[in-house]
Amino acid sequence: MNIYSKIYRLYRKDVDAQKISLMTNIPLKMIKSIIYKFEHGDEMGGDESHKTVAPFLDIASSKFHKHVILDLSGMLVEQFIGNVKDALDEAERLTGFLVAIKLESVLEVDKAAMDFIIDFKENINQSTGRVVVLLSPSEEVENYIEENNVEERIKIFGTQSSFEDYVFRNVMGLATKGNRHH
Repeated sequence: MNIYSKIYRLYRKDVDAQKISLMTNIPLKMIKSIIYKFEHGDEMGGDESHKTVAPFLDIASSKFHKHVILDLSGMLVEQFIGNVKDALDEAERLTGFLVAIKLESVLEVDKAAMDFIIDFKENINQSTGRVVVLLSPSEEVENYIEENNVEERIKIFGTQSSFEDYVFRNVMGLATKGNRHH
């Protein structure tokens, strides 16, 4: 998990900036600066119990021999579908076989964004035979997956280790039993 995601999670749990500083070993002034950037619309002296955070999504790409991992951090919501599309299109150009979307640091997900990923997966699979999977879903994403039966439409790997095992065992894209891998 990247440090900004960790700070954001602690911030969302109303952990005091000084405690976040101690827990992350980052200077208090820097923590306060990061929290200030998270806050949206709060004024000095405002009621801190009504914190709102400006939506954000960061996408990091890691290329390997037979796959690409897109590591998403932030909010996987409709507003960022264009960013996700650009990252998926780039990943499709970079890899010969598999695209994994790592959701470990996703704090929020909505139907439009998840439907976009599933539609992309179905289209790329039909047109090129390439595989798109979900990797290490966060608790928020896990709840969405369970409530919306997402695992019936896309392979999901609970850990990076299980995913890497799948890559090494299925280099040619052969299907395995079920869509849930731990």
